[in-house]
Parts: sequence; structure tokens; C-alpha cells
Amino acid sequence: MTTARRIASGPTELLASLAIFAALLAWQLFLPGFIGIANNGDFAKISGRFCIDSPDRGADNFRFFVSRYVRGPDYCWDSEMPSSELAFAGLASVSSRVAGERSGFDIRWLGAFHAAGLLIAYGIWLRLFRSLTSWRRLFCNLLLILILGDVGYVSYANSFYTDTAALIGAAMMVPAALLVLRDKQISAGRLILFSAAAIIFAASKAQHALLGAAAIAVLLIASKRSRVAASRITAMVCAAAVLGCCAAVIAATPLLYGGQERFDLFFFKLLPGSADRLADAKTLGLREDDVKYSGMHSFMANSPASDQGWLRDFATRTGTGAVIRFYATHPRRALEILRADLEQQAGMRRAGNLSNYRREQGRPPGSLTERFGYWSALRTRLFQWWPWHIVIWYGAVLVGLPLLAWRFKRGLQLNLCWVTVGVALLGVAEFCVASLADSIETYRHLLLFHLFTDFTVLLVTVICVLARAAVEI
Repeated sequence: MTTARRIASGPTELLASLAIFAALLAWQLFLPGFIGIANNGDFAKISGRFCIDSPDRGADNFRFFVSRYVRGPDYCWDSEMPSSELAFAGLASVSSRVAGERSGFDIRWLGAFHAAGLLIAYGIWLRLFRSLTSWRRLFCNLLLILILGDVGYVSYANSFYTDTAALIGAAMMVPAALLVLRDKQISAGRLILFSAAAIIFAASKAQHALLGAAAIAVLLIASKRSRVAASRITAMVCAAAVLGCCAAVIAATPLLYGGQERFDLFFFKLLPGSADRLADAKTLGLREDDVKYSGMHSFMANSPASDQGWLRDFATRTGTGAVIRFYATHPRRALEILRADLEQQAGMRRAGNLSNYRREQGRPPGSLTERFGYWSALRTRLFQWWPWHIVIWYGAVLVGLPLLAWRFKRGLQLNLCWVTVGVALLGVAEFCVASLADSIETYRHLLLFHLFTDFTVLLVTVICVLARAAVEI
């Protein structure tokens, strides 16, 4: 191998890459013509904790992206919902006040902290590419920019959605896992970085907290493999911290939120397609007179879920166990739902009912921007062409990479194979949770499924590049 091919990326190239990605984020989120994503009604769960709301009190929800908000005691509301997104929103709120915005709030303050998280994630990914030959490093970098810089993800930065924290945490967690597993002597800094990313992801909301087990597994493996006692102890402490955080988020999530989700799932998704509604209602733990709500969701004007007393009772007498029991006794229904969502929901990669434009930009309500959306457009077209391609892809990753891993006794290639399998399993889990546990805006709740899928594409690309380059990162 020539000396030129062995040259690793230096600080100049790293800074130049970071500057290019930062400019891409700034162009989309801060400069004139900047975009974001409209509120679907969930923003108040975060913004209300800081007494912030839109001046129209939700009149432009879905229709337009709102960038200017107002503060005041009338807008205070404690949703009691735990989320790592509160940390981003809190930093943005304090920064805005320090800058003199006492009665207002510009969403770009929050976008700046979200953008910083994306930039850190991008930098961690670059760390994995640094010893590749120049053109291979450039190719992986360009693919990373296409994926992580796509407007389908970046638009979430100018929003109060809890999914933004999950997106940032996942984008940091995946490459950090490879850094943790790479060496036998693991630095405390890498362990803490990975654990922080895992907490941001898992603590974004209860659904993601369940997947925190993957991060705990990485830390336990790192502890077992480490030859240094201090690293083993640090890894175990970090694993305990992630576990405690996940448990705390699940325990602290208000009962009513789970009840509302189950109401939508039971009455809007499961019972309408039942051959025997009374029998299925019994399996779900419902009363006979509950069957009359079949076909309803919690946002309908005449929904009983609007009565907190009724919803609390409903949430108490139903639970996740009822959902698991239903699918266990109706496996065909579960497969039918997964198939339907694959064919009808997964292709809506970008929420078509959530505008990226402000009202003053003169676009029709619900309009989506096309700026730097090449990757999401390509992936959308693939789903429109043949949605089952993704099943073939996941099958190839979950079957092919473990077989390929047997060729490697150690090194980055081995870790890449197993981390990619882990990311694929996270993608499958995200799809199953969004499909089988949600019924409203399933397409939007597949955001993390698409992100993990994109990361499997990126990781497989790196595996192929390494196979040709025969170098270690």
C-alpha cells in the first residue's frame, strides 16, 4: 500500500467537513428562507413547561411552520411527560432570555441546540472514516451528509417534537458504539459519550426507553471485553445509569398518555377489523359497552377519551399486557397490520400534512420544501416502486452479516457487522412499535425506523469500503 493511501484525515480536513455540514444546517434552519416543521398539537407538551406557545394558540397547526412564539403565565402547562427534549428546550429558553427575548421566543434558538447535537453526531461518524483512503473517505462522508443532512431529518430541529431528541441521540449513539467496542482499552470519555447519547435517545419518550436495552448490552459487552479494571467499572456504572434513566422515564410517563394511545389502537385500529368484536374486546380487557366506540379515535369531538375521568379508568383497566395478549392470540392480525403499514404508511417518509413553510412565505397550507431532500426522495420512490424491498434488505442484513462476521476473528470489520445487526434490530423494533402500538400518524412515528434503516445502508457501505481498502480505522 502506498504512503498516500495510508494517510489519515487530518485536523484541517475534519474542520473543513464540519464547516460544510454546519453551513448546510445553517442554510436550512437559520438563514433567510429558513424552514422547520409544523406543530401537530404536541409542541405544548414541551413548550408549556417553559410558558411558551404560538400566538395563534394552534390555529396554524399542520398548516404552517411557526417560528415566533410568545411567553407568559397564560401559556404555562405542565404535561408531566418526561423527555430528554426538555433539556434542549430548557437551554434554548434560557439562552433566549439572556439575549433579551423576555416576552417572545424564536424557534431558531432551539434549532441551534438541535443543530449542535447533529453536528456532534456528524463529527463522531467522521471519526470512523478518518483512516480510509481519501476517495473512500470522501464517498462515505458524502453519503453521511446526504442522510444526516436531509431535510426530512433536519426540519425537525426547528420544532418541539420529542422525536428530535430521539433522532439526535440515535445519530450519536450508533457511531459511538463502534468507538466503544473498537479497543480492549476503552477510555472513560468514550463510554460517557456513548452513554449520554443513549440516554438522550432512550429518554426522549417511553417508547424509545424500551429500546435502551440495546445500549445497556453494548456497555456490558464493553465491560466484559475490557482489560482495564477502571474501564470495566466505568462501563458497568454507565450501564446502570442508562438502565435507571430508562426505568425512570417509563415509570414517570403519565398513565393518561398510555391510555390515550391504547384507546386509539383498540378502537381505531384493532376493533374495526375484527371478525368478532365482542370476543376481541374481551381479550383486550374491554367491557361489552365499550364496543360502541369502535371506529373512534381520541381526537374526535365526541370521544369519551376527552373525559379525563373516563380515560383514567380506561387506562387503569387496560395495559400493555392486553395488547401483547391480543397479538399472541391473533398472530394473523398482527401480520396483516404490519403488512398494511409497510405498504401504506412506510412510504410516507416525510409527513405530508406538516408544512415546512411559514405563513408569510406565501406557500399553500401543508407545503413541503424540496431543499436538500435528495435522500428522502430516493427512499420514498423505492417504497412507492416496491415497499417489500425493505424486507429483502433487512433479511440480507440480519442473515448475511452474522455469516460474514464469522470470517473476522477481531477488528473493526467484526464490530461493524455486529453493530449493523444491532441497528437493524432497532429498526425492526421501531417499525413494530409504531405499527402495532400506534394508530394515529403511524407514518410520522416511523421516523426512527427510517433513520436506523439509513444507518444500516451507511454501515454496510463502510463494510464494503473496508473490504476493498484492507485498512483499519
